[in-house]
Amino acid sequence: MSRQRGGRPPVGIGIGGGVAAIGFAAFCAFHTLRLRPQAATAASPVAASQLTPSTEGPSRKALSPDVLFARAAPAVVRINVSDGAAKPLGHGTGFFVSADGLVVTNYHVIDGANYATVERFDGGVLRVEGVVALDGASDLVLLKVTPADAAPLPTLPVGPSEPPRVGTTVYAIGHPLGLRNVLSEGLVSGLGDAGRGQHFIQTTAAISPGSSGGPLMTTDGVVVGVTTATVRDAQNLNFAMPASRIRALLAQPRATPPLALSRALTERLATARPAAGMPDRALDRALDRVWDAMKRDRMDEAAALVAQLRQRGQDSAYYWFTCGTVHMRLHNDDLAADAFRSSLRLNADKAATYLNLGQVYARQHKLREAVTAFEAAAKLEPNDPRAYAQAGQAYVNHARPQNAVPFFRRAIELEPKNAAHRLGLGVAYADMGQRDAALACFEKAVEFAPDAAVNHWKFGVELMDVRRNEQALRELQTAVSLKPDDADAYLYLGYAYHFTGNRSAAREAWTNAVRFDAPTGAAGFFARQALGQYERNQEPVMPTRR
Repeated sequence: MSRQRGGRPPVGIGIGGGVAAIGFAAFCAFHTLRLRPQAATAASPVAASQLTPSTEGPSRKALSPDVLFARAAPAVVRINVSDGAAKPLGHGTGFFVSADGLVVTNYHVIDGANYATVERFDGGVLRVEGVVALDGASDLVLLKVTPADAAPLPTLPVGPSEPPRVGTTVYAIGHPLGLRNVLSEGLVSGLGDAGRGQHFIQTTAAISPGSSGGPLMTTDGVVVGVTTATVRDAQNLNFAMPASRIRALLAQPRATPPLALSRALTERLATARPAAGMPDRALDRALDRVWDAMKRDRMDEAAALVAQLRQRGQDSAYYWFTCGTVHMRLHNDDLAADAFRSSLRLNADKAATYLNLGQVYARQHKLREAVTAFEAAAKLEPNDPRAYAQAGQAYVNHARPQNAVPFFRRAIELEPKNAAHRLGLGVAYADMGQRDAALACFEKAVEFAPDAAVNHWKFGVELMDVRRNEQALRELQTAVSLKPDDADAYLYLGYAYHFTGNRSAAREAWTNAVRFDAPTGAAGFFARQALGQYERNQEPVMPTRR
């Protein structure tokens, strides 16, 4: 199913945490992007009054909701977007503002697309020729389509530059969540401070993913805004860019011919700058592409994109978080730590940033700094078990299992059936010599995640430590059946075979450990050592738990 083109979704990678969803502040900047014409001649600016009926002057008659919908809906379109391979990317909403095919919508509806079509109220489909104007900071774009029969298209009138008053009844029409032509009613519940560059209308009219780019109208059917986004995790906090921003968009010089959708983001990033102190939504959209590259494990592409955006992202916490995650994935730990610290200097309220920074510190063997970062994450998100589990793991990795136990216990309180938390606590108990407690934890880990090879082989190792070799052999055989290239499982399987008197099977298991481990891997090293001891008729010594 194609996704709706609404606000930017939360992202996260590596730790599973995400960057929180964007709020309304991303729509408050006021700089306007002028598209560079592709040809030597460009159409002159056209006043908004020449494109749509002006509402300056006497008030228009209020319409009943059914009459308003009947009049307005034919001018509202569903915008379907696809990539270069014609794969659907999602959809949004737009509306005609000129009879010859100019469509207003949000920029993020077409962001990342190569092709787009508009689907009319009557089911007719028109191809989007391209972008003719763009207001980067307000997330608005003007698209051009051409009707097949050259017949004039239905349009909506754009209201005055002065926003409606708080308490005014408004209606929105859109295509939310795959539905078609949905009418919602609400009130204007707030206005941005235009003096501070905050151009937005807050409304209680429902605006769901897929409705972005649709019209917000007063009871007379006049457009007073373009619905833009819904703040996540909050009810009835929906926003629209006001008619003043639509009129500014319509007054821009037109790109002739229209700019291809695939070039729109490049043009926008190259020229658009939000007001000082205002978030840069174009940058955020470009950074989303870095995350997409990481999800596809295309790290070279992700690193190249981050490098291209470095100058633009100096004042963006999201940029530095993304940059840090790229370096973290590439094991550039010093660069990753610097980037995460830069992100926190700009926004110290993101648990995900502390989690990632803690992991980097742990890899750098900076235990105190790692635990401090994990504790900061836990303070911000006290009911998120990941910070506690990762603090516990940091202590285990630095041979301080007694400090790890309370962290793992807290993680288990929050997520009782998480096998990884049980496994971590079991390792801590084993390192402390508390065999019964360790066995109980490993047994639970196997119960909660029976398809995870690591649970079985760690349980098997602990069983060998208490001389329950036959049961250990079964657990280790299960581990290699679940993951036939697990060098650790083969290493300990070799010892289980040795302790049960099967020397030929032990040799085969150790040979597989060498085969499947990296040349400098610990499992391969110990397996080669055991094979050498067999050759010298010496008793193989099982390594200390890893």
